Amino acid sequence: FEGDTVLFFTKCYGVEYKLEGKEQISVFTRYGDWVHTNRPIIEGELPKAVSDSLNNSEYKDWELIGESEKMYKLKVKEPLYKIEVQKGGKRHILYFDSNGKIVQRKRIVL
Repeated sequence: FEGDTVLFFTKCYGVEYKLEGKEQISVFTRYGDWVHTNRPIIEGELPKAVSDSLNNSEYKDWELIGESEKMYKLKVKEPLYKIEVQKGGKRHILYFDSNGKIVQRKRIVL
């Protein structure tokens, strides 16, 4: 691992590191139990099913903001893809499974 950084929060902590040249953040509980790992990805790295789903959804004309992320979570067998979008005064975080299904939506209050 290159350039390890530990970030402390009240109920958990995160570790920023590079694995195979790609930056990642892993989050753990204060007891050391793994919660999830996030790895920023570029749009071209999204699975075709995720890109197609986004482009055919109600969010197709929303602006992509920030970095998309590939997430590995506890008790979830396959990775999730986190995409943040905005339109006008609305901002949402969308979570897709590898098949392109939106499995969770979070509305961000600006």
